[in-house]
Amino acid sequence: MAILVHDEILAECPYVTMREAEKLFTQGMLDSSKDLRTGAACDATASKCWYGDDIPMEDLTLENLRKLKEEYYGYKVA
Repeated sequence: MAILVHDEILAECPYVTMREAEKLFTQGMLDSSKDLRTGAACDATASKCWYGDDIPMEDLTLENLRKLKEEYYGYKVA
């Protein structure tokens, strides 16, 4: 799902697919603007909420994903 807010597009995906979603979303945005004379740039970041702290893509290890889930749900998850 994607929502346009001013000059940003928000999308949601499961934590475990963030890296793949970031690549697909960025490539899709660049592909859709390839015919523009001015060109385009696309930056993707991940966070738990719209104005939340960014979650660095390189920190998306299985252990860190479990910690994020525990913070979100408030209890230990498998």
